[in-house]
Amino acid sequence: RTWGGNDVSSSDTESLVSSASGLRGLTRLAPRCCPSVCLRLLPGVGDFAVHVVWVVLLCFAAPIVLIESYMKGFNNPFHASELSTNVGPMIDNILALKFVLYLPLVVSCRALVMDDHFGELLCTELSLPEGQKLKTFVYRSAV
Repeated sequence: RTWGGNDVSSSDTESLVSSASGLRGLTRLAPRCCPSVCLRLLPGVGDFAVHVVWVVLLCFAAPIVLIESYMKGFNNPFHASELSTNVGPMIDNILALKFVLYLPLVVSCRALVMDDHFGELLCTELSLPEGQKLKTFVYRSAV
């Protein structure tokens, strides 16, 4: 198999995948100073149980925010007299919408991270001399 103009055998790829300390896909691009325990708690990237917890919490968060907004009405924590009474519920609706729209992102990120073919290709790319450029690009993009 060729990747980036270099011949790569499947045994090389398998050894690189197994040496990645159990991390898969995009988690290999995380900085070394970030412990793998922290990575396992991220939504979409972590273990399956953590993924399920994130999805369940996001599913319950949107209705809870909307119900609390409806029950309490306008919450004005700063006692600002210039704000309309529509601002509080509007902010709550936007927050609930963000929770709902975050669900497909978490699910698709999980599918990408757990894809074996993508993991092999990423590991192969990182083992090439240009792999450090990819890591640098990801670090700069994240900051």
